[in-house]
Amino acid sequence: NIPSYQVNNARGPWVDSQRKMQLVISSVAALAFFYICTNSWNAGPNEMNTKDASVYENTPMCAASGKCGEDPTVPSPRTIYSARTLNQYELWWDAHAKLNQSAAAYVERREKGTNNKQSMILIGDSITEEWLGTNMGKLEKRWDGVPEVLTKYIEPLFDPLVLAIGGDQTQHLLWRLQNGQLLPSVAKDKDAIFVMLIGTNNLGSGHLPQPTHRGVMAVAEYVLSSTSGTLIMLQILPRGDSFRLKNICPPRCKADGTPFDSFMPAVIQVNDAIKGSVNALQPKYGDRLRLVDCGKEFASDSDQEVDTGLMPDSLHPNAKGLEIMAKCILGVTVKQG
Repeated sequence: NIPSYQVNNARGPWVDSQRKMQLVISSVAALAFFYICTNSWNAGPNEMNTKDASVYENTPMCAASGKCGEDPTVPSPRTIYSARTLNQYELWWDAHAKLNQSAAAYVERREKGTNNKQSMILIGDSITEEWLGTNMGKLEKRWDGVPEVLTKYIEPLFDPLVLAIGGDQTQHLLWRLQNGQLLPSVAKDKDAIFVMLIGTNNLGSGHLPQPTHRGVMAVAEYVLSSTSGTLIMLQILPRGDSFRLKNICPPRCKADGTPFDSFMPAVIQVNDAIKGSVNALQPKYGDRLRLVDCGKEFASDSDQEVDTGLMPDSLHPNAKGLEIMAKCILGVTVKQG
């Protein structure tokens, strides 16, 4: 989508005058400047100097005008819009490469028959990556005890593969699935179960509920159309980290120009829209598509909006919270296991 600009040569005899030459030079210079500025705003990171740390730090997902740099429905790796720092951008690519390796190793292991349990592929963002005890591929102290929850609850019944990166949005998950993480032998497995939780980071970056909902459903329909297995869609969990709302105002502000007070109205809007879309798809996919609400126990009527005993940072479940998630997932999937 990089715009191109062209200066058409004037037709007719060349006028060899200093004024004419100055006009041409000025026009070309102006167009060149406009081209550079436009590309700095619209181009992905591979089309510009990605080593300039300030670009990442000073480029929000959504500008004050409301225009967002990435579309939740269009597959995209992390870019200057979705990586807050150069280091985060580089970590994302490393994490993506590691997950590709994990996916390939998983397939190789299953083809050797070393684990004949039913496949469970967990896809999403940091809440899903917690199962590995990592964030963007790096061990995270605050996730202590979470991998043991996976071992205790999921592994006795399923052969899990976690394909998630902290901070990912719908467009990033779509891109990863299309670039090495959804391998053919997994895709054609009719018994495979895909557990998907994505979308909260779209809201956190400034995307509105409607585009976020469309992004979630774009991932869901890609998985359903590209695989033979079952998709378990988890509704977006409650979140109480309202202090982050100042980071997306503008453009997401109240009428008086101040940040909104809560993410929850947006979360509810997205979840309600997802319910409608899932109902509309049910005749086409039947039992291959299921929508589950695992968030009820995380919600709180207090000013904090969530139970901080389960979500200490008001966004990510701790080990106790992931136990609730595991039991919720098993409540739907064990019937198929």
